[in-house]
Amino acid sequence: MMVKKMLTMFLTSVLVTLGVAVLLVVTDPIKKRPPIKSLDFDAALGQDLSDLPETQPVTMRDGNTIAVRRYGAGGIDKPLLIMVHGSGWHGMQFHGLAKGLATQADVVVPDLRGHGVTP
Repeated sequence: MMVKKMLTMFLTSVLVTLGVAVLLVVTDPIKKRPPIKSLDFDAALGQDLSDLPETQPVTMRDGNTIAVRRYGAGGIDKPLLIMVHGSGWHGMQFHGLAKGLATQADVVVPDLRGHGVTP
């Protein structure tokens, strides 16, 4: 008798939960989003890129070329700092930080393969 009562309570709770879920889905219409033309990293970064250094092509050991930006004058008296972006981004995400660090270090910011201006 106790098992039957527990089973009834369990099934009732499952049915109520499913009913609420179905009700939420039915009453919340699907919102159409405007199509995305491309990822606009400049707007996402929200920074002025007017003083962005030109990219320099660097040929890798396998013959492929990647784009690299250098901040600072470089030299032996400054440490080398290489800033590597994550997947889905590119080196311009570090523009503000790299500019600030360029007084203290030779900053190199590569666009990894498949990213940046020339993916």
